Amino acid sequence: MYVGRDFDPSNPDEDEVYSLDFVNEVATGEVLLSVSSVGLTVFQGTDADPSSHLSGSASISGTVVSQRVATLTSGVTYTLSFTVLTSLSNTVTLFSRIACRPVQ
Repeated sequence: MYVGRDFDPSNPDEDEVYSLDFVNEVATGEVLLSVSSVGLTVFQGTDADPSSHLSGSASISGTVVSQRVATLTSGVTYTLSFTVLTSLSNTVTLFSRIACRPVQ
């Protein structure tokens, strides 16, 4: 499910952590157990290996899932997605987009 907003634009030199909050996707008392997958794909533009920009492993803090993303390609808009498994055996996916713009 699209979270309804995109991340602030990035530039090619940035190396930062991106996070999505699953608070609206879990029931009261339900917790996130694990991140089953993280995807970084091209939404618009060209990057032959978008997943190479994922750095390290995703982490969970409460209902927030985070992943470090490094040195995106200028002129490309990416889709970052997280799929999690919950304590009620639900599998939930959220995604948002990151536009990479040249430094001016």
